[in-house]
Amino acid sequence: DPFGDPSGASYQILQSMIAIAEGGIIGTGPGLGSPSLVPVSLSDFIFSAISEELGLLGAALVIFLFIFLIYRAIKLMISNQHTFDRYLAMGLAFYFGIQSSLIIGGNIGLLPLTGVTLPFVSYGGSSLVVSYIGMLLLMVISNRSENTLQREFSQQRRPIILSLSLIVILSVQMVVTSLESFWFMSPLISRPENPRWVIDDRFSERGDILDRKNQVIITNSGEIGSYQRESNHTPLYPIIGYTNATYGQTGIEETMFEYLRGLEGYPASEIFWQDLLYNQPPAGLDVRLTIDLELQKSVDSLLGNEPGAIVLMNAETGEILAMASHPYFDAGNLEENWEGLINDPDAPLINRVTQGLYPPGAILFPFIATSQRDLIQENDQPGILMNRDIDLDSCAAFPGLEPTWQSLISNGCRSIQADLAEITGVNNILDLYQNLNFFSPPDLRLNVAQAEPPDVEAQDGLYSGEGTFNLTPLQVALAASALTNQGILPAPRIVIGYQNSQGDWITLPKLGQNIQAVDTESSLWITNLLKEPDSPYWQVVSVLNTEEDQSISWFVAGTVPDWQGQPTIVVVLLERNAPGIAEEIGLSLLGQTIQASPIEQ
Repeated sequence: DPFGDPSGASYQILQSMIAIAEGGIIGTGPGLGSPSLVPVSLSDFIFSAISEELGLLGAALVIFLFIFLIYRAIKLMISNQHTFDRYLAMGLAFYFGIQSSLIIGGNIGLLPLTGVTLPFVSYGGSSLVVSYIGMLLLMVISNRSENTLQREFSQQRRPIILSLSLIVILSVQMVVTSLESFWFMSPLISRPENPRWVIDDRFSERGDILDRKNQVIITNSGEIGSYQRESNHTPLYPIIGYTNATYGQTGIEETMFEYLRGLEGYPASEIFWQDLLYNQPPAGLDVRLTIDLELQKSVDSLLGNEPGAIVLMNAETGEILAMASHPYFDAGNLEENWEGLINDPDAPLINRVTQGLYPPGAILFPFIATSQRDLIQENDQPGILMNRDIDLDSCAAFPGLEPTWQSLISNGCRSIQADLAEITGVNNILDLYQNLNFFSPPDLRLNVAQAEPPDVEAQDGLYSGEGTFNLTPLQVALAASALTNQGILPAPRIVIGYQNSQGDWITLPKLGQNIQAVDTESSLWITNLLKEPDSPYWQVVSVLNTEEDQSISWFVAGTVPDWQGQPTIVVVLLERNAPGIAEEIGLSLLGQTIQASPIEQ
């Protein structure tokens, strides 16, 4: 299983297959490429080194020469009248055939790897001497052979079939080598375990990563042979990610790999000639994000040392204006701090916005309320509808002595939410959550957590937003956008496009499609119900504990649908019981965005 443990037991085999794929049809050229990245490339993995530098043509030539040698040995066996010479020729045919088949098969991942050498090719003096002695014996046998075929075929059939099986095995290995060099070349080269891009990065500049106003977020520093990445805003590293020879790639650096390294965005002919002449891709292309660097700095400043996440986005277009995950890390010191980072219980390497899964709690209340709009409108007093006293202890903030639907929803009263969800029924709740894409990961050019399937048996958790039912802050932001955007859940976007070699900006399409998640009338009704007095926004706050007994606070707010400026959603998640701080951060960001948003006339 060459892909079972790519950084451990399978490392050599996988690196060998990648080297073969890197060679392609004609190879990188003698002396070019990086075959030494494969351990023991001078001996056990010399075939993969030849394949990388000389390509499929060179590898096929090596296999063909072994087939020809075995064929000549078989011919000597058939034509010779001396019993000892016949068996000796057959033994030498098996010596060369089995040994070459074992090591070539091991190099291409077809057979378990053994430590034998490739005759005449691998580094090793004793192996070379033994191989040439074998050749000498074949030449001696050939010299005294009478070249007659007087023996009956029935007496020769078994050794001939056994010997020809070696040729068949080598032929199969030639086919597998061609598959790795041609058909499976792209997926093998693109694997994160391929370290050759690290060498490319030192000699060929990667493209810059820019914000929506073309301010530089990530750029290059150093000279040819020692290029390094340099950030103009360190707190963005959980989102931008890193690229490292030892620890691979994450974030935008990974998802926009091909554009940043010039493997996409150029004419195919230009990429081909650049690779043929220099074994290097063209200079990387700049990539533009939806992030607003000024807003991003405000977001990171407001979040400060609080462990948590913030996402600020355009509710209509799905463009992410700012995204913060704290605590963060500095990719410039990744190798020095790696052990501390991976053992840190606060998990600074994780992008909490797209990879952190948290119980949503009463953040679900507005969505559940849309499914019972008629019932709520017919019953102005929540306590009478529920036929019991309202449990104010489940609220994130005090809803007032005579709570209304607006105050109960805005202040995150989970018990009332659960009662209303129970009236709605589990099937209708599941349909609602399905429409809001709670059970599907968002399509985004960024690493996202896999959505968890619903546990229909845990109905209480589905109703109250607790237990095993978890969402990422990004999923919550997209669902909240549907309320602000007249029920339409937008497809998210964080990458706008890239700048081609002519200097033109090319827009990249969204990966997903907009969805009518809530009917328009219900979305208008709930946002008007939750609208804060004399303010163009609605808001909800929630506090609850995770299954690990960790307190978390949510704050979600968005502009109302009739707001004439940019429709905006903000989601704040804090990993402690601090709803007031979450609300303060969220309203500050929303106010800043609203003030900067142009008003449509």
